[in-house]
Amino acid sequence: MFKQFLLIVISSITISSLAQFGDPVFDLIEEGIAFSDQEKYDEAIVKFDEALKIDKKNGMALFEKGSAIYKKGDFKSSIKLANKVIKMEDPGYMMDAFILKADAHERLGDKATAIDVYEEATALYNQSSFLYRKLGLRYMKIGENEKAMNTLLESIQIDHLNADSHKAFANVLLKEGFYIRGYLASVRALMLDPKTKNALEIFNLINADLQAKFAADEDTLIVFRKIDPIKDNSSLDLGPLILQFNQLISALDKRANRTNFYTDYYLDFYKSIVLQGYTEAMFYDMLSNIKMSEYAVWLENPRSQSELSQYNNWLERYNWPDLSR
Repeated sequence: MFKQFLLIVISSITISSLAQFGDPVFDLIEEGIAFSDQEKYDEAIVKFDEALKIDKKNGMALFEKGSAIYKKGDFKSSIKLANKVIKMEDPGYMMDAFILKADAHERLGDKATAIDVYEEATALYNQSSFLYRKLGLRYMKIGENEKAMNTLLESIQIDHLNADSHKAFANVLLKEGFYIRGYLASVRALMLDPKTKNALEIFNLINADLQAKFAADEDTLIVFRKIDPIKDNSSLDLGPLILQFNQLISALDKRANRTNFYTDYYLDFYKSIVLQGYTEAMFYDMLSNIKMSEYAVWLENPRSQSELSQYNNWLERYNWPDLSR
């Protein structure tokens, strides 16, 4: 009996999948998407219209047509199509339609409405790290940095392994003068995405800010005084960076007198790295895309290979705190 039921389920899935590939509406949409990818938006719109003649309530066709129209610069028309998809509550394209609508309003210069749309979207999709990040970035653009911090924190709590959320969080923290917290978030962003195009600029900017703001703090942060910027054409001396990081984490740990996101997530994580002796491996791994040749030389040492392997294994097993909101 169970085998017969399983066979029926598999058959129905297979038939459904095959039907999609033989569906003229789906085929027309696929042709339209191909034109859109080639920036042939007029041709794409023709295909989407042909699909809509067959199925006028096809959410995929409506959204893709709206997207093509948006790329042509007709933002008002793209908003109308996005609203149609949202009104239909199409589960496959409703969230994308909110993003299209918000971005179109922003391109029209209506930042307030764009934010309203993202707020509505996050209320419906409250487990979307991406939407919270988009909303946080919009708050930043209008100078609502406190709202931006809270919203980007939500984004991280939903998905703490997304580098872009930590990067955006770091940016708003630095804008508000929270340089240490911005440093902690920036390091995490670079750990998660060492191939980011601006890694070198980001890293040097952070260190420069820390040196400028905390040079007078003789008690704990004097370590930021003499760190030279990393240059593409110079050798990479990680000694001062490692010392700086280890001393900073030790100083922050001594000062931490209450539990919050920064201590529970960033500080406890970095403190564990320092205690395990993995700071060198962390920095080489984090800056590998900046100094690939020196990273390769470092890896030639068997001790380095072993340390990096142990570090990566430790990262996979690290027990992250519960970040549920």
